[in-house]
Amino acid sequence: MSTLTLYDVEGLFKATDSLDADAYGSFMADDATVTFANNDPVVGRPAIVEFVGALFGSFAALEHELLDVWTVDGRVIGRMQITFTLPDGRTIKLPAAAISEVVDGLIVDHQVYINDGPLTS
Repeated sequence: MSTLTLYDVEGLFKATDSLDADAYGSFMADDATVTFANNDPVVGRPAIVEFVGALFGSFAALEHELLDVWTVDGRVIGRMQITFTLPDGRTIKLPAAAISEVVDGLIVDHQVYINDGPLTS
C-alpha cells in the first residue's frame, strides 16, 4: 500500500469543490468503492463518477476546510468542515470525516462520515 500526500488530499477536495465528477473520479482505482453517509456503497470508477455527478448536481457550491489529516497503514484519515451551498442560496456547514484506503497512489476505498440529514430537510 502507498499513501496519498497532503497535496493529493487537497487535490481530491479541490476536485470535489469544483463539482467536477470526472476530476474526482481520477483519484479512484478502477474497482474503487465509495460510501457517502448512509448511502449504499458505490463500486467502480464509472459508477462513482455517475453517483458523485448526481450528488454534485444537488449543490450550487461546496467548500471543504481540511482541519486534520493522518496517515495510518495505507489509509488517509481526514477531519473537515464542509460548507454546502444549496440551489436556493442557503448555506449549511457540517462536520465530516473521511477514510481513504490507497493502493499504488489511487483510492480503492473511500468512506465519508457525515450526518447529511440537514441537507435534505
